[in-house]
Amino acid sequence: MGISSIEGLALLSLAQGGQIGDEILCLGRPELFMTHRQVKKLVHGLGLSWNDEEIASVVKSRFGEPFLQRAGFRTIRTLDASSYEGAEIIHDLNEPIPQEFEGTTRFLFANGTIEHVFNIAVALQNVTRLLRTDGTLLVTAPANGQCGHGFYQFSPEFFYRYLEVNGFERIRIYVVGRKHPQRWFYAKDPREMKRRIEFMT
Repeated sequence: MGISSIEGLALLSLAQGGQIGDEILCLGRPELFMTHRQVKKLVHGLGLSWNDEEIASVVKSRFGEPFLQRAGFRTIRTLDASSYEGAEIIHDLNEPIPQEFEGTTRFLFANGTIEHVFNIAVALQNVTRLLRTDGTLLVTAPANGQCGHGFYQFSPEFFYRYLEVNGFERIRIYVVGRKHPQRWFYAKDPREMKRRIEFMT
């Protein structure tokens, strides 16, 4: 679970849009997987004015909270299966969340977590229930070529069908390679395309 330049670009772009508010709930405490140079390239590419001192304060931490705070999030919470990394909410996503947590976040960041949860159906139901009705969901998960990383690798269609039937709107799914993180391929809905969407890694 972490914030690389891929997740960083998605988070900063959403934050700049001003539609997700200033609070975030992360599934698993995110680590920061960017160097000073990578953060500088990312923020300058987006036209953000982070100076070298601000970037240094972000990258000196192992975890992603300083990055998220600098991105504009004032309230940062983490849900995890254990407390060893200081999560505010302790819960095993294999089990349904308690009712008290339903609708408690406007923006949920599932940062490389759900592929590690065996009961994926319950995990996704939990994600849906945690969000408010007008909430935004950002998921990063492996699609192909990562055997040995978690239990699952997901097809874009998996998310299209699940999110659609659960009332999500304005769904956008991108396939991004780790070797060339600047290349984002928009994976259109196969149902709309009326054909399979094929890609090679």
